[in-house]
Amino acid sequence: MSETNLSNIPDTRKLFRELSGDLAHFLRTLRLADWNRKTISAKWTVRDIAAHLLDGSMRRVSVHRDNFAMPPYDTERFPVLFNYLDHLNSTWVEAARRLSPQVLLEMIERFDSQYASLMDAADLEGQAVFPVDWMGEATSTNRADFARDYTEKWYHQQQIRHAFDSHAIESPRYLRPVYDIFALAVPVALAELNSTSGDTATLIISGQSGGTWSFVYDGKAWKSTSEVSANSIELEARYAWRFLTNRAYKAEKRASVEKRGKPDICEALLNTLAMMA
Repeated sequence: MSETNLSNIPDTRKLFRELSGDLAHFLRTLRLADWNRKTISAKWTVRDIAAHLLDGSMRRVSVHRDNFAMPPYDTERFPVLFNYLDHLNSTWVEAARRLSPQVLLEMIERFDSQYASLMDAADLEGQAVFPVDWMGEATSTNRADFARDYTEKWYHQQQIRHAFDSHAIESPRYLRPVYDIFALAVPVALAELNSTSGDTATLIISGQSGGTWSFVYDGKAWKSTSEVSANSIELEARYAWRFLTNRAYKAEKRASVEKRGKPDICEALLNTLAMMA
């Protein structure tokens, strides 16, 4: 069992607006050929990721503004939730290839602005429409849900910028909140252990945008603590976002991660996954 510490979840609504503005500004600088540039995503180009970001905002406006319910999750066709989400994402991206980059950009600006206004009007501590599964929650607050969405927006914009070797959104202002939110997935990974009361664990992310997040097992759940543990792993801020969100990258890099303390706790820390991926 894990326990999400609400005090550790930042209010990301203002950052969402800034991040969206940065995305629109960056996309306006691209030449037509740049939109077809390959990214670190296995299958998506720059324009595909831009379309995916648009899809997220349009879906959110549909749900929050219009109380629109998406078609029910077909568990027979998609027994694994990830496969269902992948289907939704891929079918939209394929259809959006019929749209010009200018249309995509105009729609991103329009629907990001509408979504941001809806977030501003929402009760931050009210119950969210969507729970944040990777935080181990069956129900979530809007604070947690909006924070999750901020990490999605940051992550996919980072994929776009990575294709152009742009580091503008890796500043502590944008990236440190991402890591604060990603760290909420650590107790979920630790919950897989046969833990003893008093066990501790620490995730360290080095670099200007990094930090230290520690947890203790109280006999029932893993909870945040200020005490740094002897059981820890250390990631570098420049690549930790990929390690914590991408299974293939994690498998490639996990052997080189610096580990200290009990192997089973370190292994659980290495398994932390802060995204439905």
